[in-house]
Amino acid sequence: MESVVQPGDPDNMIDWMGNEGIRVSSILNMIAKMPVSKAMEKYKSSLVSVLDTNVSSTPVHTENRTTPSKPYVMNRSESTTNQTLYFEIQLSGVKEMQNDWKQNAASLVPGLVLSEPLYPMSTEQAHRLFYYIHVQSDKTPWEVAAELEGLPQIDTCTPDLEMSTDIKPGHYGRWSGNESLESLDDGTADWDKSEGDFKIRWANASLVKEFIPKGQSGEYRKWNLNATNANNLKDVKAYDSLKANADKIRLIQLDTGYTDHSKVLGGYNLLQDEDFIDGEDARDEMSMGILKQPGHGTRTASIIMGNRANGRIENDGNQGVAVAEEESLVKVIPYRISKSVILIGRGRNLFNAVSQAINANADVVFMCMGSYPRPMIYSIAKTAYERGVIWVCAAGNMVESVIAPAVYPGTIAVAASNPNNEPWRYTSYGPAVDITAPGEDVYVPFKNKKQEDIMVFGSGTSYATPHVASAAALWKAKNLKNLNKFIEKPWQIVELFRKHLKESAQDVVDNREWDQKRFGAGILDVTALLAKEVTAEEIKGLKNAYAGKESRKEWDLGVRETVHFLWNTARRKLTPGFESEQVGEALTERARISVAAMTGRPVNKVFESYGQFDEDQTERLLKVYFESFN
Repeated sequence: MESVVQPGDPDNMIDWMGNEGIRVSSILNMIAKMPVSKAMEKYKSSLVSVLDTNVSSTPVHTENRTTPSKPYVMNRSESTTNQTLYFEIQLSGVKEMQNDWKQNAASLVPGLVLSEPLYPMSTEQAHRLFYYIHVQSDKTPWEVAAELEGLPQIDTCTPDLEMSTDIKPGHYGRWSGNESLESLDDGTADWDKSEGDFKIRWANASLVKEFIPKGQSGEYRKWNLNATNANNLKDVKAYDSLKANADKIRLIQLDTGYTDHSKVLGGYNLLQDEDFIDGEDARDEMSMGILKQPGHGTRTASIIMGNRANGRIENDGNQGVAVAEEESLVKVIPYRISKSVILIGRGRNLFNAVSQAINANADVVFMCMGSYPRPMIYSIAKTAYERGVIWVCAAGNMVESVIAPAVYPGTIAVAASNPNNEPWRYTSYGPAVDITAPGEDVYVPFKNKKQEDIMVFGSGTSYATPHVASAAALWKAKNLKNLNKFIEKPWQIVELFRKHLKESAQDVVDNREWDQKRFGAGILDVTALLAKEVTAEEIKGLKNAYAGKESRKEWDLGVRETVHFLWNTARRKLTPGFESEQVGEALTERARISVAAMTGRPVNKVFESYGQFDEDQTERLLKVYFESFN
């Protein structure tokens, strides 16, 4: 339910969808851009300056407008060059401090625009500590966060900043700028090059070597289905029960939105789609250019429900894991959480999307991108787990650490394999990985330079993840009756799926034992998974993934800032053109001390050039930080 606008609420904080109207700032922008004659310039400038003053005055909106003066407050700035900053905070566990924040936040924090609970309807004590605030300040986000953490009412405060993801432009090829299948300018691909490269590279791979010499493209393009024993859903045990229940399963995708690509027509549920970026529907805007990467949501969704294109794609091939009898048994509900697969927006968008998925009674959620751990995302992941939502996540690409949210205890982390039944050399790995699925050179939908629908081979844990999400949806549909009968606590659904997933995995492939310490239990086996039966006895022995982790200690703010800096710097170094897209960040003194302590070199050496940036040491440091969340 949207909040109703109140007199005095700042223009930039009003929900203009729920409170119909036109932003004053929109009128201001229109006037500012309007061409006028020279004689009218001074009048235009005068009008704009007056309106700008009015729009910039932002009265505070908090839960309680009673704001008596308090003796302990943050330092106040006299600067007029303010910007709106966003923070997630956790209040003190002391009830009196919590109540004081609710009543007096406006007097405690200079420039406070908005203070609102992240879980407004929850009665759980842990949830009631989480707040989200907007602050106007001329200081850096980390400087303000340090001042906020200095308040006795607040335990931790983390700036909600845009996050680089683990995904590199051009990763649909060989993770090399010279061999990329994807243009960094227009997001298109070349089918001829893709097909040719695949046949040369994998001529002797176990899953395709029989088909490539014979030109059996229909077989080698669906190698991923053969790898996961997902070719014949109709033959699995209890298929009739699975099919009857499949339309009851809510499978939600957190990605860049949907498109009308021929490969995925009819595979989406667009009656329940959501957009957490600008409030429209979840359609992918397909914006071109550096860092945009249009169509990522379409490519990953196709692995679940991609159907035969009936001649609309010249070089069609492959189909979704959940497709049987020329129809997807499960439809994908798209939630648009990011405009770009390279750069996620604020964490609040993801938090809101997962909250909505929980409220919509989602059965399975999957996410094919990620970044560094955040307190509020850790919290919402735990909440989803406790509500019985199976959240399947990509383990990560070109990062030695399993990324967030895959690293969290309650999610299912997926690494990637290739047509030779080996781990993809760029997949993230570690003890947090649950399972591996095909992710290197999987046949997925794309566009060519003429904007025609095509298919090409793409790589990434982004493509491994939907295989497991499909399996989770089919598993729950097949076992729905017994799950409803035997499950006592919702989280047991997630743990039982994890148990069955690991027990049914292929731990010996091509006469090689699987490296279970780094890449999970083995390679996904859909047929074996769906053969597993749900029993009351095995449910009794399940253990909550968060048992013994209730009081996880948050890292110091300086370390959190350092991780943000190290992660973004490492991502920029891997991404051509990304450096120019991001403004260099000035570290606080607290973080500079952390950088020096954690990297073993003066902070100025880190800043001087990317060539001096110690990648190996950075990966080790990030690994320690990331794994502390598992």
